Amino acid sequence: MGKNTGSATGFSAGIEYAINSGSKYLWLLDDDNKPECGSLQQLLTQYIKLCESTPEENLAVLSYRPAQQIILSSGESLKYVNPKKSSFHGFHICDIPHKIRRRIPFIDNHYRKNIPDCVSLDAAPYGGLFINYKLVKKIGLPRKDFILYEDDTEYTYRITQDSGKIFCILSSKIEDMEVAWNAVQRFNNSFTAILKGAGDFKAYYNMRNCTYLDEHVRKDNSIIYFINKNIYISILKFMSIVHKKPERFKLLSDAIKDGKNKVMGIKEGLSLPSHQNKDISYEDSE
Repeated sequence: MGKNTGSATGFSAGIEYAINSGSKYLWLLDDDNKPECGSLQQLLTQYIKLCESTPEENLAVLSYRPAQQIILSSGESLKYVNPKKSSFHGFHICDIPHKIRRRIPFIDNHYRKNIPDCVSLDAAPYGGLFINYKLVKKIGLPRKDFILYEDDTEYTYRITQDSGKIFCILSSKIEDMEVAWNAVQRFNNSFTAILKGAGDFKAYYNMRNCTYLDEHVRKDNSIIYFINKNIYISILKFMSIVHKKPERFKLLSDAIKDGKNKVMGIKEGLSLPSHQNKDISYEDSE
């Protein structure tokens, strides 16, 4: 494509090219995804079984990426797999007791369960997604104006919002060769991660696009959403003071405002570098 235009434009162009070339099925992978031996066969086996009850134009399956599907890999209850409605950037006041419990080892084990091979999801990442061309014809292509981050969430959320189903197949595994810029494993918590993770453009597009989805797609109770959003922002501001990150907090505040006001596309001053996918440097976490 000549330059780095972001995942939204890249996957949109790739999916469109594959469909126009006559491909019936697509298995999407990021450049740092490494499927385990037999991963595709396991995916196909479950896909065929699921097609017995769900039409192909309403079905998507996803390979399991332990580094990304943290709730599944940790064995936590399935009710925490999908973010609650009216949450903000994954934060919901009703999840606070659970978040406290899981930090206490001798209590945490009480809340772990055996996970079935097929787990229902509200949305999914591109990496490991298996779909039929009929589904693409139905839901269209990814939105290019998302640029980077959460474009896959918006794209696949269309499936479940239109009576479709997405299942993560745990027997089909993919290894992530690179660690995400804001991986919680590298920091103490998600607030520290987005404040200290390297790359202002990554922090901005992640927050803006997530805010857009929370504000305009996933919100179903304005009062609960308002509470969740303001608690999250208050904690974020406090953490920015602790970590001495006022500039990053200002950037994230701008991103929240833009997401709410549907200001999408490239942000002035935050264009993508030539080799964005290889930028995996981090600041030291405290």
